[in-house]
Amino acid sequence: MKMQWHNINEEDATSLNFLYPFIDVYPRHFKTRFGFVPRVAMELKKDHVRYNLHDSFVQQMPRLYRWLAQKENFKKLDRNVCEESEELHRQSDATRKKDLAAMDDTALAQEAVALSDALCSLIGWGLLPPLIDFAGEHISKAALEAIQTQIEKRKLAGHPSEYFVTLTTPTDDTLTRQEERAILELASAFRKEAIPKDITFDEFKKRFLTLQDKAKRHAECFVWTYFGYCGPALTTEKTFEKALELSQKNDVGARLEKQNLELEALRRRQRQYEAELGMDAAQQWSVHVARESVRLKTVRKDAMVHCAYALDAVLREAAHRTGISLNFLRAAKSDELAAVLDGTLGSAELARRHECLVYLNDDADTTLLQGPAAYAFCKEQFKEPDVSAEKHLVGQCARPGKATGRVIIIDKAEQMHKMQDGDILVSIATTPEIVPVMKRASAIVTEIGGITSHAAIVSRELGIPCLIGTKIATKWLKDGDQVEVDATNGTVRKL
Repeated sequence: MKMQWHNINEEDATSLNFLYPFIDVYPRHFKTRFGFVPRVAMELKKDHVRYNLHDSFVQQMPRLYRWLAQKENFKKLDRNVCEESEELHRQSDATRKKDLAAMDDTALAQEAVALSDALCSLIGWGLLPPLIDFAGEHISKAALEAIQTQIEKRKLAGHPSEYFVTLTTPTDDTLTRQEERAILELASAFRKEAIPKDITFDEFKKRFLTLQDKAKRHAECFVWTYFGYCGPALTTEKTFEKALELSQKNDVGARLEKQNLELEALRRRQRQYEAELGMDAAQQWSVHVARESVRLKTVRKDAMVHCAYALDAVLREAAHRTGISLNFLRAAKSDELAAVLDGTLGSAELARRHECLVYLNDDADTTLLQGPAAYAFCKEQFKEPDVSAEKHLVGQCARPGKATGRVIIIDKAEQMHKMQDGDILVSIATTPEIVPVMKRASAIVTEIGGITSHAAIVSRELGIPCLIGTKIATKWLKDGDQVEVDATNGTVRKL
C-alpha cells in the first residue's frame, strides 16, 4: 500500500504551545502564495513530536523548489526571514525584561499571544527551504548535481561530498561558533589558574571570584542558546562544569586557535573549490541557494529558540498561578492561555492532550484529536518501517569523514549522561539541547533531515563526520553496537 504520510522530522522536549502555529498558520501562507493548502499533521506524545506531510504535499515539492530557486523569490524570502527573525528577537527580549508576576491574567495571556504572533510571521517565510529539502532533498540534489557535473567534466580527483559540504557551508560567525569560542576561552582561563579538577561549584564561587564572574557573564550571554523548545537554559553552574571539564584537556589551547582560524580557512577552501569547478552562473546559483538555505535555517532557529525561552517564562508564571504542571500547560495553545487562567480549560483536559494528540489541517480547517481518537489515527496513518532485512544504513553526507566506535542513541537531554568521548552519536534528529554531547562524538548519524537540519549545520561547525537522513538509524541500531561510519560515501555498517 502506498504511504500516505511522510515523517519528515521528530523531536523530543517540545510542546503544542510552541508548535501549533506550524499547523494553524503555515497552511494559510501557502494558500495565499501558492494557491493550495498543504496537508500537515503533528503528532505529540508527552513531549515528543513528529511532523508528517501528506503525499499530496510532498508531490508539490519540485514545483516549490522551482519557485524558491527563482532569484527574485529567493531574495524576497531571504529578506523576510532576516527581518522577521530580528522582530522575533526584539519581541522575546521585550518579554524577558517585563515583570510577568506583576501582570494581571489578561496581560499575561496577551504576552503569550504576542510571542506566537511574531513566531507565525517568521515561520510563514522561514519553513519553506527546510520543508523542500526534508521532503525530497531538492535543494541538496540541485547543488550536488551542479558540482558532480563539473567534477566529471574537469576530471577532478576530489570527492563530490567534500566539494558539496564545503561550498554549502555558510561562513557566518554563528551563535554556536561564538559560544564554542567563548567557552574555550573560559576553559583556557581555568587552566591558567590551575583550577583543581575535583573542586565543587560552591568552593569555586568562594575562591575564584573573577572566574566566577566570567562564568556568570557567559551563562547570561548564551542562556537560551541550547534551550531548544522546553529547556533547560544554560546556568552559571553548567558553564562552570563545561569549562572545568575542558580545562583538564591538554588541547584546549590548540582547539581555541583552530576555532579562531577555521572560518577564514573555510573561505579559502571555498574560493579554491569554486576555481577548480569553474561552474557557470546557473550552477553557482544552485549552490548559492543551498548555502543560503542553511544560513537562513540558523537565523530562523536562533530566533525561534529565543522565543521559546521567553515563552517558557510566561508559562511558568501561568503554572504558578493555576497550579497546573508546566508539562500540561505546554499542551495549551498560546491563544488558549486565557481560558487556562480563568479555569475554562483545566488540568484534566490538558493531561489528556499531553498523553497523546494529533493536530492536523485540511482544506477547510484544523482538527485536534486526543485520547483514543489520536491513538487510532496514529496507528492507522503513521506506519513504522520494517528494518529486519537491512544490511547497512545509507544516508546523505552532511560532513565528510570516517569514524568507528560505540553507538549511543540520544534524543533528549536526559540521555546525555550515556555519552563518552569518541562514541558515535545516533539520533532521530539532533536539537540544541544535546549540542554538548555532539561535541564529544567521533561521528553523528541521524534518521531525518537534509542539509538545513540541525545535525548538518552543527556537525560542520564542529568538524565532525555526519550522516543524515538514514530513515531507520535508531530502529536498526542500539546502544553499544560497534559501527563504522563512512559519512563521505554515505554508509554505516556494523562491525
